[in-house]
Amino acid sequence: MASARMVVVCSAQPSIAAMRMRRAMPVHELSLQSRPYTVRTGDTMRSIAEKRKVPLETLLKMNHDVSPDALVEGQRLQLPVGELSARDQEILQGIGPWTYRTYPVRDGEKLEAIISKRNIQRPEVEELNPGVDLDRLSAGQLLKLPANRYTVREQEMMSSFAPQEFFSKATHVPVATVTATVALVVAFFAVWRTTKKDDF
Repeated sequence: MASARMVVVCSAQPSIAAMRMRRAMPVHELSLQSRPYTVRTGDTMRSIAEKRKVPLETLLKMNHDVSPDALVEGQRLQLPVGELSARDQEILQGIGPWTYRTYPVRDGEKLEAIISKRNIQRPEVEELNPGVDLDRLSAGQLLKLPANRYTVREQEMMSSFAPQEFFSKATHVPVATVTATVALVVAFFAVWRTTKKDDF
């Protein structure tokens, strides 16, 4: 197994150390309220929390055994189920009752980077996007991708409501069923975010 690369983190904020001294969240409570997240290059506890509008103290409680100043690329953390980044919401909005899903291209993103992370072949994308210059993608462009093909991060984000079989191209899971679930989840998160309080 390849060794994990260390993510350089510069944090001189004493509040983090103080927060870690507080009571950790009980395991039985954590399992009902969390989802996995894999650390990527450049991630810090603070940046992860800010992108999802999660109180840093909450994130530290959920990952009390993790050193916040030395995150490792590939390390697994726990995030609150109900907190989604803007990018997570964009991904969910692209899932519909079709044989494909729409994917919003990021600034500077190339086709090869998009399909390699999702185990998709270029001919599959060409068939779904006739007439589209796949070598000149622009930020915000909606690209059709085969349904049920997701990155590890996307699967982690959806793991609380989509069955594992949904992410396998060899297994048929009714797309309409998952689409309805996604719609309910997005609606619930929108309402929940406006009314919830920090109960941790």
